[in-house]
Amino acid sequence: MDVFNITGPLFLLIGLGFTAVRMGIIEKTAIQSLARFLLYFGLPALLFQNLSRVDLATALNWSFLSLYALGSLATFTIVSLLSSWVWGNTQTLAVLKGFGASMSNSAFIGYPLLLQSFESPPLAAFSFVILVENLLMLPLVLSLLERSVLQSRSVSILFTLRSVLVRVFRHPIMISILAALLTALFKIPIPQVINTAADLLTAAAAPVALFMVGGSLVGTTVRGNRLDISVTCIAKLFIHPLMMFGLVLFFPDLDPELKLAAILLAAAPMVNIYPIFGVQYGYANFTASTLLVTISVSFFTITALLWWLLPDVMR
Repeated sequence: MDVFNITGPLFLLIGLGFTAVRMGIIEKTAIQSLARFLLYFGLPALLFQNLSRVDLATALNWSFLSLYALGSLATFTIVSLLSSWVWGNTQTLAVLKGFGASMSNSAFIGYPLLLQSFESPPLAAFSFVILVENLLMLPLVLSLLERSVLQSRSVSILFTLRSVLVRVFRHPIMISILAALLTALFKIPIPQVINTAADLLTAAAAPVALFMVGGSLVGTTVRGNRLDISVTCIAKLFIHPLMMFGLVLFFPDLDPELKLAAILLAAAPMVNIYPIFGVQYGYANFTASTLLVTISVSFFTITALLWWLLPDVMR
């Protein structure tokens, strides 16, 4: 029951979102509006509040950043290379499978999971993971995907990388991260009225995110190569957290709560924008189906993981 009390509310909200859209209480098109609310307001406010209040000289944990970056890069590399060399996938599909396996839905599922799992959630870990995903993993994936598409056009890697970086740094989440880092670095005072408004947006982010995830699954069916879907699902829910679990042994001085947070965040399903990449690069059925299967299976894998880690989890 202790474990179910952690995972149950998360997946109950996902189920409510699915049911509300399926029954027509909320239009499917409204889910896009919820996603935009999170993208432009909820998540930027959440990240700004977390990062702007820290002392960068002491709070920026390079051990945790290294741990999560290494685990994500290793998972991405293994899945991508195996997909290309063993299963003969195209470069684009191999990169998409590696992307799905190595980049968690930290904002919409990982963050609520941390809130439920700890008495005093290590929210710094969430901010650090967002940094790794947006400054390292996302530019890497976008660069490789763009490169695979533009290879026949003789476009240079430098041009592709520059285009990707422009897209990344114009993203609302990246803008909020940079603004928060500058605020923390120069100790810029924030008016109370803005702090209070940002706190209210932050409180809304987690439940709205879970509701949106459920609503976005309505109308999705499992179509495409079952092997590719299964491999990506298994890699995301098993290989990614296992990679973190193995790497924490090399960081003995890291706070135990941050170690647990790294494993839990890695155990979350892939990022919710995964099908958008599939549509853009010609694998819409595969990415949508993989997201549906992975979210469904994650209820059992996250519950099992928490049952195993429960003695070490604060709640």
